[in-house]
Amino acid sequence: MAELELGAKQELFNRLDECLRKRAAEYMEPRGADGLPFVQNIYYLQGLTEVHTYLKTVHEFSPGEVNDLLMFADPLGVAAYCWEENPDKYCLRISDMIVEHDLMERFAPVDLDMDEDGKKPSLRIQLQQAKKEIARGQRDQPPEKGNRGGDPR
Repeated sequence: MAELELGAKQELFNRLDECLRKRAAEYMEPRGADGLPFVQNIYYLQGLTEVHTYLKTVHEFSPGEVNDLLMFADPLGVAAYCWEENPDKYCLRISDMIVEHDLMERFAPVDLDMDEDGKKPSLRIQLQQAKKEIARGQRDQPPEKGNRGGDPR
């Protein structure tokens, strides 16, 4: 794997860790009358932990999958959705499921103005987001009418 791909994969792993930490803090806050978190939250976190562990230890990422997950503010949430909706018990096709389930519309993209640390995101992330927006814009626009070059004779 190229150095750039390893850097992107490490960036994804760091973001997956951060997403799990944030969810754990959020879901383990006392909520019930007894001051304990709701049991369903504990089960939800258990499921997220399974996905997190699978992604970091077993899943063989393609460069496209790494880049696709880095496009989202919550890559762990996107991967968990793909995990739950996956029809193939032997292969998790994250990139395909992002397109098939239109996850760019369901999940928030990375905020291009600031990242979690209050810094500008990397140029790579900005370019990836711009590519997705261009592709989405081309899909939504009607084909151009008029002269397509050349004489119609």
